[in-house]
Amino acid sequence: MFYRSVIERFLPEEWSVDLILAGNKSKVTAVHSTLDWSRFAKTQVAFFVDRDLSAYGIMPAPNDVNIYVTDGYSIENAIVNPDVLSRLLAEAYNVVDTTAEEADHIKSLFQGALREFQEIMIPVMAQVLGWRMDKVTANLDNLNLAPLVRFENGETFPGNNMQHSRDRVDHLVACVGARRYDEAELSILEEIFRGKDGLSKFVRGKYLIWFLAHYLVHLHANIGKFVSAYTKPPKVKLPVGAANVMVIAAPRARIPQSLKQFIEETFLSFVETKTA
Repeated sequence: MFYRSVIERFLPEEWSVDLILAGNKSKVTAVHSTLDWSRFAKTQVAFFVDRDLSAYGIMPAPNDVNIYVTDGYSIENAIVNPDVLSRLLAEAYNVVDTTAEEADHIKSLFQGALREFQEIMIPVMAQVLGWRMDKVTANLDNLNLAPLVRFENGETFPGNNMQHSRDRVDHLVACVGARRYDEAELSILEEIFRGKDGLSKFVRGKYLIWFLAHYLVHLHANIGKFVSAYTKPPKVKLPVGAANVMVIAAPRARIPQSLKQFIEETFLSFVETKTA
């Protein structure tokens, strides 16, 4: 639904867009290759896929003028940022009495906490990278993130008994049930993962969304430490959890420049040819 809401922001009122879920990247590629492009303009029909770990040569992203590939692991990676956090804190958690200095401090805290979360997840993503390279079946949705991290005073720390990277990998393997790489293999995989700017771009988007939702809960519960106007947390307008955070956060996020340009070169270009 994120892409539909974004596209419709740009379309004239009399135009609409239909969104068809084609499935994963391989299914999108299959649909794209089977369409009769003599019947449709490529500016009329577009496809949106997550980059995932294709930067590492794993299931390379399809390439055509009407296929949008996210800048990072997924579109969620573009949504988890300090500005979205600030809007959710005010509009969902009713924290509206911050001073400019306090708001900036909260943003700075979040940026540091997010960076630390990404760092904590590096050995996890190294293991995931190995699985994807070796085509190992592993359901990443089965990972329980809660034991991996804890929040304290707006900062992120490894969870209890998760101080060592090996403990985090053991937890991942226990949740997912796939083969664990040894420390030497993981060291190589971590170097590979970091080498493509994996820390900032390729930690799995669903994990970042989970972080955003839980960090918001932590901030709200401890808001008196960060905003002097509150002695207790204000009443929540709209609870945000891992299940609904994407729906709530997406309309409040800035559109990535790459996506804006893609929409201009496809749908808006098509509309222009029909209204000129």
